[in-house]
Amino acid sequence: MRRHRTEPAAARLGRACALAWAVAWALGGCASAPPPAMAVIAVELEGMPADWPPTLACRASTPAGSWEFTAPGTVRVRATGAPLRIEC
Repeated sequence: MRRHRTEPAAARLGRACALAWAVAWALGGCASAPPPAMAVIAVELEGMPADWPPTLACRASTPAGSWEFTAPGTVRVRATGAPLRIEC
């Protein structure tokens, strides 16, 4: 009669954990990142001189990008922790 050697439970568990880690690591590169969060900013014009036009062409920018819009109005920007700069 032939006897089979059995692995200790700790060795089986260690190998199972290593396999799970390897699969998670290998699949990690396949997952796509979630889309960046966007924020809608309302821009109003106050205290404008009477001879200025009623609307202005503006640009909102952060290190993440820049977005053109007309003020008064709204602009959709990528939400980051960086300061938002608006030039008109």
